Amino acid sequence: MTSLTRHLATGLDRLLHAPAARAVTTAARDLAGLLLPTDCAVCGLRDGAVCPGCAAELSVALLRPFRAEDQAASLPLVSVDRAGGPLPLPVVAAGRYAGSLASAVLAFKDHGRTPVVRHLRPAVRRALTAVPALVGDPFPEPASAPVLVAPIPGSSTGFRRRGYDPVAELLTGSLPPGWIPAPGLLRAAPIRNRDPRRQRAASSHAGSASSLRRHRNAGRFRATARAAGLRGRTVVLFDDVMTTGSTLAAAWHAVAATGVEPAAAVVLAAVTAPHSTPGTVPPGVLTPGG
Repeated sequence: MTSLTRHLATGLDRLLHAPAARAVTTAARDLAGLLLPTDCAVCGLRDGAVCPGCAAELSVALLRPFRAEDQAASLPLVSVDRAGGPLPLPVVAAGRYAGSLASAVLAFKDHGRTPVVRHLRPAVRRALTAVPALVGDPFPEPASAPVLVAPIPGSSTGFRRRGYDPVAELLTGSLPPGWIPAPGLLRAAPIRNRDPRRQRAASSHAGSASSLRRHRNAGRFRATARAAGLRGRTVVLFDDVMTTGSTLAAAWHAVAATGVEPAAAVVLAAVTAPHSTPGTVPPGVLTPGG
């Protein structure tokens, strides 16, 4: 790729990510959804983007946020417990990646069913509201110390294929009081170390598959100049789906390298083991319509 081509591609990406361009494309998608009949993204019946029955199922699946880091083996270890054992980055999930929620997320992310996001945004706000109670001390109350929400960026290739950024769309609109979106804190970066011999050497040196995953993901993101000016502020990472936690780990390390250690992460959906029982938000935390 020539220098001119790279500059043109970069300029096009910036133009497409601009708020005005996003507003136009969102309005166009909404208008198309009104004019053209669609099948339900969850059950497949022709009754809107999400039919009333599936909308009710989604509401139930996303009713109670929970702590989700216990089954994500690749999360960074950021603190110790009372016995001196390592603790991973706290993660609050709005729901479990299964059933109707998994179908809705796949339709939204991979099949261009953007109207589905209207049924997911309230759950994101509910999960953010639950963070102080679920994470506990020393997490500050956002009302007294505003919290910055840093979205995990997708690749430029993914954005050009979809025409939108799923994570940014989930954070569009009003957030709970005291929560401030911080887009542009991270940028996706290409992974340069693809040599299998180097990866095997890294695995041998690290001594574990988990360490190899961290090595492979170490260069996935880079923090922008804005991150260095946020020392002393509380930062929370946000992503759509968490599986092993490797993406959150790569983002956490990129921000922490600037001297700002994210205090927690929030995800729309977390992959959990079958039949596991995730923790729930304490009574009184949920807000009406949140």
